[in-house]
Amino acid sequence: LARIEAVVWIEEALDVMILNDITKWVIQSNEENNTKIWDAGLHGEGQIIGIADTGLDHDMPWFRDPGDIPIGPDHRKIVGYDETYGDGLDFSRGHGTHVIGTVGGDRTPVDGGAKANGAAPKSKLFIQDLSRETPFAVSPPPELGEMLITAYNAGARIHTNSWGYYGNFYGIRAVNVDKFMWEHPDFLALFANGNSGPDEGTMLCPATAKNVISVGNAENGLDAENVYIESSNGPAFDGRIKPTVTAPGTGITSAESDGKEGSNNSGTMIGTGTSMATPAVAGAAALVRQYFTEGYWPSGIARSADGFTPSAALIKATIVNSAQNMSGSNTDSPIPSTGQGWGRVNLSNTLMFFGDPGGLAIVDFPSGLATGKSWSREYYASPAQPLKITLVWTDFPGAELAAKVLVNDLDLTVTAPDGATTYIGNVFDKGASITGGIADRLNVEEQVLLEAPEAGNYIVTVNASNIPNGPQPFAVVITGGSSVTPEGSIVLDKGKYKTSGTAVITVKDRDLDLNSTAVEQALVTIESDTEVSGEQVALMETGVNTGIFVGTIQLSPGLTAIGGNGLLEVAEGDIVTVEYQDADDGTGAPALVTARAVIDVTPPVISAVDPGPIADTTAIITWTTDESTDSKVIYSYDDGGSTVTGEKHIQQLATAHSVELAGLKEATSYTYEVHSADEAGNLTIDDNSGARHGFETINLPPNIECSSNWARNETYATSAVISCMPTDPSGVVSVTIGGFTARYDATEGLYWRKVWLENIGVNVIPVTAVDTLGNEKLDTIEVIRRAQPDLYVKTVSGPPTGIANGKISITITVTNAGPGDAKEFYVGLYLSDDITITTEDEFLVAGFVSALSAGESWTREIEATIPADIRPGLYYLGAIADYREDQIEADEYNNSIVGNDGTPMTINGPDLTMTKVVGPDSGMLRGTIMVSNTVENIGLGIAGRFNVQLYLTENTTLGDADDIKLEQRTVYGLLSNGSSPDSTAVTIPWYLTAGLYHIGAIADPQDAVKEEDETNNALLGNPITITE
Repeated sequence: LARIEAVVWIEEALDVMILNDITKWVIQSNEENNTKIWDAGLHGEGQIIGIADTGLDHDMPWFRDPGDIPIGPDHRKIVGYDETYGDGLDFSRGHGTHVIGTVGGDRTPVDGGAKANGAAPKSKLFIQDLSRETPFAVSPPPELGEMLITAYNAGARIHTNSWGYYGNFYGIRAVNVDKFMWEHPDFLALFANGNSGPDEGTMLCPATAKNVISVGNAENGLDAENVYIESSNGPAFDGRIKPTVTAPGTGITSAESDGKEGSNNSGTMIGTGTSMATPAVAGAAALVRQYFTEGYWPSGIARSADGFTPSAALIKATIVNSAQNMSGSNTDSPIPSTGQGWGRVNLSNTLMFFGDPGGLAIVDFPSGLATGKSWSREYYASPAQPLKITLVWTDFPGAELAAKVLVNDLDLTVTAPDGATTYIGNVFDKGASITGGIADRLNVEEQVLLEAPEAGNYIVTVNASNIPNGPQPFAVVITGGSSVTPEGSIVLDKGKYKTSGTAVITVKDRDLDLNSTAVEQALVTIESDTEVSGEQVALMETGVNTGIFVGTIQLSPGLTAIGGNGLLEVAEGDIVTVEYQDADDGTGAPALVTARAVIDVTPPVISAVDPGPIADTTAIITWTTDESTDSKVIYSYDDGGSTVTGEKHIQQLATAHSVELAGLKEATSYTYEVHSADEAGNLTIDDNSGARHGFETINLPPNIECSSNWARNETYATSAVISCMPTDPSGVVSVTIGGFTARYDATEGLYWRKVWLENIGVNVIPVTAVDTLGNEKLDTIEVIRRAQPDLYVKTVSGPPTGIANGKISITITVTNAGPGDAKEFYVGLYLSDDITITTEDEFLVAGFVSALSAGESWTREIEATIPADIRPGLYYLGAIADYREDQIEADEYNNSIVGNDGTPMTINGPDLTMTKVVGPDSGMLRGTIMVSNTVENIGLGIAGRFNVQLYLTENTTLGDADDIKLEQRTVYGLLSNGSSPDSTAVTIPWYLTAGLYHIGAIADPQDAVKEEDETNNALLGNPITITE
């Protein structure tokens, strides 16, 4: 199935787990339940993600607008739905709906829940439906630019594609996506790598495109160190590193389409594959893009003045830089490898926020480099954390079916502090960079990784080796290193201060580092509106040769300045300015460099505190403040006389606050208070005038998810096994299926029961679950019982003769006698040595029938290759309808037929015979002689690999047990009427008795080649006298 171009999804059935809810913390921090990126205020707000798939069931809670706003720019989730290549709705259990839920599903505004929300839940989505008639197949245009430009014009800058077609080559769609990204450098596309692993080179096209992020499938949660065994491996056909990265895509529970418009369904289902991993990375890419557009870099705090539009290369470089080496199974080796690429995405490795240790340096260089030009910058690093430098560029498209797709070639080099040691991009051993090696001439991603760098300044250089279509833009992302240049900078640790406290001042200036062997000092001046003459502050270098200087000064409330006391007097509303003279502003000229902050002693004003929406185990507390503050909720409930208290704190500053409390107790009254502190530290607590605010979690019945043992809940059988997994915070006490008590499987954690399907058509099976609080959930599952088809092969005809390893054309007609329609099935063609055709006979080829209605016939001419290892002779050509038993039929005993009206066909093959064996007249024990020998193929078929064995015999026959084996030679194939002459050196064994022998040879003594005549393979040669 993986080889059928239209097939987008093949998966293994796995246990039910809510693994979208696990994926979110794996890709954000890889620490259980740590959603650091979300907690910092990044959920995908302001980002539009394009998705091309089988469509979307858009009335589900993850996607619909509670205000019934139609799909379009004002819709809370879906900004557009492109039906150019589809039909406007997903199929039942559709691939697209599941994928889209993983990338950006968000049910919270609709029902207050968060179960199975996506990786970027506050992003908006542009849907491109690629499927009309076949549920699990898509039909994207070869000119992908025609599709992508529609998404681009709708505002999408991230575009995810969980589909592909079999073939590790640079096809037209791969060319066109590279072309589109070159022409739209702020647009990043992602493609699933495929599910045909674990062998190397099993990836799909267009994941072979160089500019995209191709995604492999990692296992999930605590097993995320492993690559899922079926995840397609690289490398790409030309040796490029693929997949680019991995993410969890195993056992993912996400939205399940019911294929019905207006049903407002809310079911979930499980999916496994790179199809599930790819949207998780697309969601992560949206969070990265938001990080830059909202100005989190370089301060780690959202500042609109710092916001900019990142290139696709910068987003991709950030994703690759965040990826960490996977140490589990199926990775092939440490990074970079064919199983895991650059590793599993972990955004906290790269995205830095205020107060985080380490640093993030970036370069987005849109003007690019021409051949022979270079870019270079110096960065300081220490052994405290790894130094990782990632270069990415969006390359000019290659030619279709090119043997090598790289066009513009950049090279990354990093020079160590000693000035002599150099690391070249992508020269790795055991997961880290090593010295030596040669420049990469294949990939558009290059990396240098030093696990424990020597303290000092590293020179990062990008050289333009060969740029035939330039200039070539690029992006560099560095973690573990800070940029220090002659152009100085000065920053205060806050934008606001109270009248008392400590101001931390940091200066970065390479020119101030006058002595590379000593820790030095720099002086700055800080002043306020109260103390206008200011104070001088001595900053100390953070280490030898860092060029980074840090110092502090205490702030003191007062209306009168006291100069020179080492304190800065300040008052409410003062502007604090810190400055120093920079000797070189980057142009060679001096400049005064400043930073400013405000003295603020006014606490924020809290208003509009609202506990909603409330669910059974979650509550979202919202409020507003008149200035940017952090968000904290302290909540508690009474547990039998003792108070249980919890706290949720979001440090990111905002004026609109939304804090989700999770893990709450069902049907329980809570009280809470909200805290907001501004950047200066002024705190306001709203506890409802001492009475505290309150809410009560909802008492809900269990949630229950059921499925049958039949794919898409459709079958021709008369029974089905229904499996249900009920969940409830208070616990489940009983489950009934079809009116009878279900059995509990403790190993799988689910309830099940076999039920009879009494109706042709829809069978509605009631399901009931009761929780420990007495709440009862009534639900149904529909299983469709199809009228059974009756398939039989009407005719099979082929040629009267054939040749082993040769091709023949077979015409076959299959009929469905009804009464039911048949879904997809396969017809098997066979060769049999008797008139009874079974699946144990020699298999030739299968024909795929997509569907066959009752009373209809299917006729095809199919080309088959006769197996090379078949023994020549008479065989009956035959066929079996539904040989894989995909269908349940009214009659299972009429599926096979003998073709050619029962006349056997003759299969001709090779026929090996020795035509020459000539050696010397005499030889000595332990001596070497040359034996001239020739083997011919006098048959009609091609002979595969076989051996020619040389012998000595004391009589005039060959093939006896006492024949003496000499050397043998290998013939690697022989055409019909072909011959293989050779002069073979043989050694006469030392243990023989001197005397008269004959030289002989046998072709194919191991019977590796099935021949027309096996009796003519031996030839006796001349006599030879053996002496001592």
